[in-house]
Amino acid sequence: MQGIAARIRTSREKKGLSAQAAAELAGVSQSSWSDWENEVCAPRGSNRLKVAMALGVSSEWLRTGLHEGSLEVSQVGGPSEELIASAIAVSANYLELFHRTGTVDLSRQIELAQIVVRKCAEVGVSSAEELTLLQLHEALHATVFS
Repeated sequence: MQGIAARIRTSREKKGLSAQAAAELAGVSQSSWSDWENEVCAPRGSNRLKVAMALGVSSEWLRTGLHEGSLEVSQVGGPSEELIASAIAVSANYLELFHRTGTVDLSRQIELAQIVVRKCAEVGVSSAEELTLLQLHEALHATVFS
């Protein structure tokens, strides 16, 4: 299994970002980003969340390497794999920002990702990152805070 440094580097490279561009996108220093990718230290707390959001992955996946891409496209004409992956990441980051419950079980994460996929279809976007924070909050608030 890859460590967090490899997951950060691999995710950044998949997005086609330089380390400097990724650091700027995350709002962190280039030296911190370099330290994380070179296993000097690992991003923690809000920095891990900033990295996850900049790379379009869940902070839980960055931390553990688990759960990323766990939803599968099971029907023809269903949501794309990219939409599902972005929905997983966005819903996990939403939970971390607003719910602060620690670890969320996989079934709960899948439920929230499905809500995000439906919201994307409703507003006509192809990636969960295209939702505004208000749209995301409208979609998830009732479920997360019930």
